[in-house]
Amino acid sequence: MKSQLWIEWLRKQPNAALRLFCFHYAGGTAQRAHQWAKQLDQDVELCAIELPGRGKRFMEPAYTNLEQLLNDLIPVIKPLLEEKPFVFFGHSMGALVSYELSRRLQHEHQLRPQMLFVSGHAAPHIPRQSVIHQLPHQQFWDRLLQLNGTPKDILQHPELVELLTPILRADFAVCETFGYTNTIVLDCPMVVYGGLDDPSVAAAELELWRSHTSNACEIELMPGDHFYLHNPSQHELTKHVNQHIQALVRSVTSLA
Repeated sequence: MKSQLWIEWLRKQPNAALRLFCFHYAGGTAQRAHQWAKQLDQDVELCAIELPGRGKRFMEPAYTNLEQLLNDLIPVIKPLLEEKPFVFFGHSMGALVSYELSRRLQHEHQLRPQMLFVSGHAAPHIPRQSVIHQLPHQQFWDRLLQLNGTPKDILQHPELVELLTPILRADFAVCETFGYTNTIVLDCPMVVYGGLDDPSVAAAELELWRSHTSNACEIELMPGDHFYLHNPSQHELTKHVNQHIQALVRSVTSLA
């Protein structure tokens, strides 16, 4: 029953060779990944993680701590990871969640994604230059608008702002209170994506992800800012992800 809360099945393929899990960004929802369903290889199941505080889980309190989030998520997602090979894709906050989840799974459960796709987030060992979740109200929203993922006219709707602010603050707290430790290096391949004009994540900060896996790590820059994945670059991104997934599917099926 818990899996029905945590996981949104955007495409079920019982005989699929691979399962892709998507992790949303701060303030996002699982449904943001629905457009991928028509664009990905047909031999892939598509699932999205739905965190409390949004979507069908709107009435639940949002997490403010990554460790507690993972403590609750792992028992729910683990049975689905044991059924068939899987990959993770996460953008921004979702990148950090999927990365730390991958480390916990590798260390504690000997489970590894076939590939980890992370997007729009600096390498996790880089100290944060600013803490957004504690900013005063106006400064908090000014910073969000700079990222270009929130419509500028949202401030004309006070009731909506009041609704979204605690969720966004909680999500940023998840990222900004995360304490990196270098005890676990992933051994799965990684692909790291970022926007060429992202004001919050520099290309050099994406390059530093290479030190977080002992396997191959590919860096790809896409046209656009922090939310490049919602502009026309979305098609370039899904095309690129799909190429990797098709290769993984061929590899998995050849071993079956």
